[in-house]
Amino acid sequence: MSMKIRLSICPITSTITTKEEKAASAQEMQVGKHMDIIYDTKMYLPGQKSRLSDGYLGMIGRMSDEEKAEYFKLYSPLSIDFYSKEHKDTVELYKYKFQRYMRDYAKVLKTFDDNVVECSII
Repeated sequence: MSMKIRLSICPITSTITTKEEKAASAQEMQVGKHMDIIYDTKMYLPGQKSRLSDGYLGMIGRMSDEEKAEYFKLYSPLSIDFYSKEHKDTVELYKYKFQRYMRDYAKVLKTFDDNVVECSII
């Protein structure tokens, strides 16, 4: 089953004609404006700063050394790849943020789903 997600990455500037567009124009969270590259997408390298990087570091700080090692084993290569390229506040960056966030979210859902199956078998 494939699912298409319609992503509004820019504020709507044209005349609103449908309920969906009306809801999208009233949103208070926009990928380009509000999604933090470090906190929301986990694209952190030492020395990188963003408006929510301190909160991100606090979250990481609560992990055990073993958890941090696993975490950075996954996210460090992604961060290195991300910061090795030039990114500006463009549609491409907005798409990247959204895709990175949704991939993490899908992993959470899969893990949850796998564990629900395990619990129901017991």
